[in-house]
Amino acid sequence: MTQPDGLLPHSAFNYGSLAALAAKSEAEWRADLEASVKMPFDKFFEGLFAGLSHDLQGGIEFSRAVLTEIARRIVALPGTIYTSVEAALTDLANFLGLKWVGIDSAQSAADYANEQLLGLLVTDVTGGVSLNSPFDGPAATNLGGSFTQVYSGPGGGTWGVDGFSSTKWNRSGGQYRRCIARHNTPLATSTQRIRLVISTLPWTASAGGAPVNYACGRVNAACDSYVYARYNNNGALRLGCVSAGTDTEFNTVSFNPALGNTIDLYLGTDNSDRQFLVRRNGVDVMPPYTDTAGISAMGPSNLFVGLGAMATDRNVFTEQSIPGGIGAWGAIDRQATTY
Repeated sequence: MTQPDGLLPHSAFNYGSLAALAAKSEAEWRADLEASVKMPFDKFFEGLFAGLSHDLQGGIEFSRAVLTEIARRIVALPGTIYTSVEAALTDLANFLGLKWVGIDSAQSAADYANEQLLGLLVTDVTGGVSLNSPFDGPAATNLGGSFTQVYSGPGGGTWGVDGFSSTKWNRSGGQYRRCIARHNTPLATSTQRIRLVISTLPWTASAGGAPVNYACGRVNAACDSYVYARYNNNGALRLGCVSAGTDTEFNTVSFNPALGNTIDLYLGTDNSDRQFLVRRNGVDVMPPYTDTAGISAMGPSNLFVGLGAMATDRNVFTEQSIPGGIGAWGAIDRQATTY
């Protein structure tokens, strides 16, 4: 029996007739499938170990070459030449942690992220605005027409969506680059709540800075003034603001993000218009902070809301470490007492 392309299938499937093939039990089908998948891997590793044992002295260079080629092909870094097994394994681990998802798990993650927005979508302010994005739709190098994205920094890369309901940084070059994305619809007030749902984690730093993800409130049209909460995967969450391009840190705490976490940034409370709260899954991650010096901008020019991401230099400027994925984002106007 031949396949539609005229080639013979694996011998386990070559029953000689369609009738014989169709008559197999479920157990026989499973055994055939396992054999057809297992055999190529057995042959590959037989050849690999034969090469290693053939020349023990050259085995290190041989294994390094194999690992380099695997990493280059999977991670799609054609210009990369790994000088250590550790560097290649780090890239592979980061890649697999971010990308090795099936359709079912991706859909489950998207469903979960959307569920986390349901309780946020209703504003308790008369005339208030409610915004959200599940980042669905086909893969793209931007976040979609609802957002204005402003880039800064000497590096390359773009911030878009991966086609599986998550944001994705498309890296390029070896220097840092930041993107702040504001929704094109402003909120009605300065008393705001912004939520992120984490779908993948930022890479850990490697001979360079740690990439970060941002929740942004009170954003101006130019995206150079805003209040933010940002986290990395090297143990830190930072609350701060950017005013006319100048970054000011308010507080930094120990923080380790996890898949599925919701990050909420509250701006303004009944204690002060300039009091800010940051919560993970509804629990404070730091004490409320009040900007008593009035460093952060607020008012009618700072009613936009959004999110951000920054890729950083990696392995001494040879490539980028990338921020994590966001599975859903939302923002609302809220009462000052609602927090």
